[in-house]
Amino acid sequence: MSDIFVVEGRHDAARLKQVHPHLDVVVTEGSAVPEATLQLLEKLSVAHTIVLMLDPDHPGETIRKTLQARIPSARHVFLRKADCIEKHGRKVGIEHASVAVLEVALKQHIQSQATQPGALTMQDLVGLGLSGSPDAAKRRARLTDTLAIGHCNAKTLLKRLNWLGFDKAHVAQVLS
Repeated sequence: MSDIFVVEGRHDAARLKQVHPHLDVVVTEGSAVPEATLQLLEKLSVAHTIVLMLDPDHPGETIRKTLQARIPSARHVFLRKADCIEKHGRKVGIEHASVAVLEVALKQHIQSQATQPGALTMQDLVGLGLSGSPDAAKRRARLTDTLAIGHCNAKTLLKRLNWLGFDKAHVAQVLS
């Protein structure tokens, strides 16, 4: 089963291919993903692993939610917003990430494929101080920055940690 990476635009695809020329990439053509692209990805997901590698901004999150709803088995690669800002500071996108950042993200994806989805609960996040405590937002920000999974609220953090196969012990280790 091979991986098919999903990105927002052709510049993102070109950037990924600079790092790994043989990657299979599908472009969503922006946040209004055409139905034909959704159907193609659904068909591809039967025989391939769909990997969502979308921009760390609001449109990217919108696409991620749309695709996750249609392809629940999709895997996720997240990049820090700070690593995806163009040199003038106006645009955010995978296309602006350095080769080194992309290599690390792709390496982490390959390593995470061996793990099973985590079984974290919201109670686990509360116990770890990531929800329901006065400093929860700061702790989440530190965790999401360390794991490079994008800034998010507790509910979204829970989804992402489970998508990536993290367990409570690993999260606690990262926080310490």
